[in-house]
Amino acid sequence: ELFANTARQLQLEQLSSWQAKWDLDGVDPQTANHLLNLYWNHQYNTYLCVYRPAVMESLATGGPYSNKLLLHAMLHNGALQSGREDLMDVPGDPQTLGSRFFRRFEELLPSSMRTSSIASISAFIVMGSSLLTRGYQTLGWLYCGISYRMISDLGLDINPAKVQTSSLLAKEPEYSQTAIDSELQRRVFWGSYMNDRFNSLYFGRPPSLHVIQGFEPDREILDAYDEMDLWSPCLDSFRPSSIPVYTPLPKYNVSNRNSLLVLADITSDIIDKFYKPGLEFSSPEAAWKQVHEVQKMLDEWSSSLPAHLQYDPEKDLTPPPHRFYPHTTYHTLHILLYRPFLPEGHLRKIESPSQPEIRQRCVSAALHIYSLAQSYRASFTLRRAPYLFSYALFSAATVI
Repeated sequence: ELFANTARQLQLEQLSSWQAKWDLDGVDPQTANHLLNLYWNHQYNTYLCVYRPAVMESLATGGPYSNKLLLHAMLHNGALQSGREDLMDVPGDPQTLGSRFFRRFEELLPSSMRTSSIASISAFIVMGSSLLTRGYQTLGWLYCGISYRMISDLGLDINPAKVQTSSLLAKEPEYSQTAIDSELQRRVFWGSYMNDRFNSLYFGRPPSLHVIQGFEPDREILDAYDEMDLWSPCLDSFRPSSIPVYTPLPKYNVSNRNSLLVLADITSDIIDKFYKPGLEFSSPEAAWKQVHEVQKMLDEWSSSLPAHLQYDPEKDLTPPPHRFYPHTTYHTLHILLYRPFLPEGHLRKIESPSQPEIRQRCVSAALHIYSLAQSYRASFTLRRAPYLFSYALFSAATVI
């Protein structure tokens, strides 16, 4: 049902654009179409925390899954990737790209904060991530935090099928989700979960969005339309491109998202076991037991990675950008696991079985990241690389 709806909505999306049905809040339709295409082509593919068919249908019909806050968050993100001079407040200054959409976002904030909605949650995640990429760490952290509070406010962190109500309470009508409601809950919650875990690495702070074990939403998303869709760069006919000719390859969005979700789980374990303030181990053996447990999870992730997601920069065709991020994150987590035990690390006082082996693990991970970055830059340049990718490069640089 969802797969068929997505195929239909993608057709209607083109028709709505042509018939000018979208409420674009005064933005020029041609500019909006360009920026939305950039958003769907790049940032959207990583966490799948926005459900395109529902959002674009609501944009055309005034439905509940889109609002002006989300529209301007997506336009702002697209503007950061565009580089068009007419999108800059100061011509020639890329630091002012998309500022008009951010100002409008801030104007809409007071009314949007009165009630929680799925559209606003998505808006805060998209804008928060864009601001981190732009260097506005405080605002990015705060906006993402608002989205997590709204998730709890709406109960999106709870699977309604797993909750039993008390017989002492007045009988309420049984709650049932539509297929779209269920898909939105899974995408929004787990997309936010990944965003929170990987932001925590970037900031060096504990995660904010908590999972209630046994009552969390189902992890698997149901609409796999994006899986076999072909990806190619979104080129701007108004600007010359420095990106080489690219052979379109499948997006594999769903399986790629699933692989990142497991890495987000491992990220939680690494933060909890090795980076909490005041962390103490009863003995060096206890510490290394924890290391081996996490290493086993990383090994299992690698060995179970589907063949279509595996990538060797030396011999394989360059995959779409979002398919790099599981690989760079996997190697980054190796650095984060072992770097604390180096002489420069915060757990250096714990006796280690082999310092050369620990250092070699970190160096090997850093060189893998460097190799991936070379391939990424050769195909796409680093201009649109998100902070998740940049953090991997930073981690590699600290080791080198």
